[in-house]
Amino acid sequence: MTGGPERRAEVAATLRRAAWRVRRGFTTRCLARDVDGDPVGPLDPAAVAWCAEGAIAAEAPDPALARAAILAVRETVLLGRMRLADWNDDRARDEEDVATLLERAARWLDTDLASA
Repeated sequence: MTGGPERRAEVAATLRRAAWRVRRGFTTRCLARDVDGDPVGPLDPAAVAWCAEGAIAAEAPDPALARAAILAVRETVLLGRMRLADWNDDRARDEEDVATLLERAARWLDTDLASA
């Protein structure tokens, strides 16, 4: 992942907040859902459940940071093997799997920062 130490720290913090959000409510096949299970935008006040990418989008203060966080997960944890959305939507996944993945990417960024 490119970017200076401040950007990496910002991405790691975004991933941790996204993990917290996924643990509050988790969904697949759309960015977010409301209490009735209908798809909504990740920033919609009615959202009560998010996929990994939706949680990142909801926690990132700008779209560029959201893209950087998604790329960081793909590069560090998924090792470029698949898209985060596809990994999230696997029927075998649950909220803890997704939150743990996001936290692992954040820890990788922390380790990378510490070694710089």
